[in-house]
Amino acid sequence: MAIGVASFAATNIDDIFVLIMFFSSSPSTYPTKQIVLGQYIRIGLLVTISALGSFISLAVPSYVIGLLGSANRNWCKKAN
Repeated sequence: MAIGVASFAATNIDDIFVLIMFFSSSPSTYPTKQIVLGQYIRIGLLVTISALGSFISLAVPSYVIGLLGSANRNWCKKAN
């Protein structure tokens, strides 16, 4: 659990700067309620998507998950 909390904090350091920008703007541009609500929605979606991915990884065999990397590589080749 400590590793998860540490990695979450490390990857969301930039979020602090974005929030500082939002809170330092004029109140009419971004009301405080909207900033706080948006932050809760974003974190909720992040946790939900992560949990979904975790449950999917329990149901899908690991060799199939390993094949997703090659699917992404083929998709990128077609895009170029």
